[in-house]
Amino acid sequence: MITVIIGQRGVGKTHLLKRIHRYTSDEKVPCFDLDQEIEKRAKKTIREIFEREGEEVFRDLEKRIFQEIILSHPTCWLAVGGGFPVGIIPETVRILWVQRSTDHAGRIFLDRPRLDKDLSPLEEFEKRAKSREFHFKNSYDQVYLMPEGLIEVDPLEEDILIRHKKVFAGALTLLPELFLKKARLHGFFENYANRGIEFFEIRDDVLSHDQVQICLGSLFSEKFIFSFRSGKTEEPPHSNQIEYYDWAIELGPIPEPFRFLKQRLIVSLHELREGESLEDAFHRLNEESGKCIHLKFAPIVNSFEDLLLGYFWQQ
Repeated sequence: MITVIIGQRGVGKTHLLKRIHRYTSDEKVPCFDLDQEIEKRAKKTIREIFEREGEEVFRDLEKRIFQEIILSHPTCWLAVGGGFPVGIIPETVRILWVQRSTDHAGRIFLDRPRLDKDLSPLEEFEKRAKSREFHFKNSYDQVYLMPEGLIEVDPLEEDILIRHKKVFAGALTLLPELFLKKARLHGFFENYANRGIEFFEIRDDVLSHDQVQICLGSLFSEKFIFSFRSGKTEEPPHSNQIEYYDWAIELGPIPEPFRFLKQRLIVSLHELREGESLEDAFHRLNEESGKCIHLKFAPIVNSFEDLLLGYFWQQ
């Protein structure tokens, strides 16, 4: 399989590619940095191409050499520049979107060609980053939020990106963007099915009826929590895979038939009423304790004191 690495300028795609080269050295999987390949074939630096021939010439070279690489290497890793037109990447190619928590803070470069010389370096980054992120969101198959400062090889990174042996835990909420691309959904199932996830959460305000059925039909060996967040109870899914139903008390009294499913029912509280204290919210939720198997308290925590009160309640 071909994997193309995309991400904002300066996110660390080249360093990641070097680590992937070391992770895959036993399989001898070729790894390419598109900018380096352009310089090698054009016998000029990226800066020289931009300054002497302009960005348009560079973009034409970028597209042509990209096509040459993916046509001649059915299995490889290929890192592309932040401005690469991701829309031309074929559907059969897996796209890994590399992010860092500092992506939105902006980056200034002293060793890279300027793209918008009428703007300051930081304004230039911010202007292009917004447009690029829009295209990244529509094209990716997998997101990798890379830790800051990661330069050396890392066993956890290798396990998640290459070996796929890491055992996970806890619960994972299924989101609608998974369904925008078949490859993205397939990759999600491949990465997380049979990997130790305790429950996959389906929310009725997030997924459509058809999307819910796709999940139940594809992750047939997994367990689910179905969470009521919209208040619509006309067509809830009924499946042996659904271990629990989660009713948010903001929606009102628990409806039939779910109030009779005490051993499969979670009652949750997500929002405080106006002027309501945490202690009063705890009391309101505790009143539901005889109707369910589990209470979930999940409002926004605004201070350490609130967190401590929640901890004491949980204990």
